[in-house]
Amino acid sequence: MIRDLTNQKFGKLTVKKLYGTNKHRAAIWECECECGQITYVLLQNLLSRHTKSCGCSSKHGGARRGHEERLYHVWQSMKQRCENVNNHNYVWYGANGIDVCDEWQEYMPFKKWAYENGYNDDALRGECTLDRIDVKKGYSPQNCRWTSMADQNRNKSYHRYVEYRGEKYTVTQLADKAGMNKDTLVYRLNANWSVEDAINKPINRKHYGAKMVEPQERSDKE
Repeated sequence: MIRDLTNQKFGKLTVKKLYGTNKHRAAIWECECECGQITYVLLQNLLSRHTKSCGCSSKHGGARRGHEERLYHVWQSMKQRCENVNNHNYVWYGANGIDVCDEWQEYMPFKKWAYENGYNDDALRGECTLDRIDVKKGYSPQNCRWTSMADQNRNKSYHRYVEYRGEKYTVTQLADKAGMNKDTLVYRLNANWSVEDAINKPINRKHYGAKMVEPQERSDKE
């Protein structure tokens, strides 16, 4: 039986009603924050005080509402895709167990970490993005870094799963098993090569089309 939290207060949140459950059958409650925002919170996050507001407790990024600093939106987006079941990215993050650590439930500790670890306010769009080192783990100081969107996409490509001779591997694992450069394997798979051909065809350094050149093998010393 799901414990009834209706009308109970947790920090700035007042529980309004049971919203539903996620795929792990964990209860999700609709809550109203003191600022007037409606947010959706997992039962365990309420009981542990992991979530105590809609995010407004961090003073909206150190500025009046509607004029938040750029980094605040990065923090807010991170929390939304992990904790708000109505967020369109929740299915890829929160629903898959990707969460935000206790330390980063408030904005200021996240901001301090960001500036101490390479965040750049003046970076061009896509050149300074929050990236998880291990894509199977959540957001924490130990598992995050600032990278370009191109590097993030490359990281995602390396961790995608492919099937080879009846077994599943990440692209990184398969490249290591085959003794080939993982950039080359990603390039071939993205070009719609079969996994068998991508692994077994010899490297051809000739041009493909006008300017496209297949990535060259790199030694371990590079």
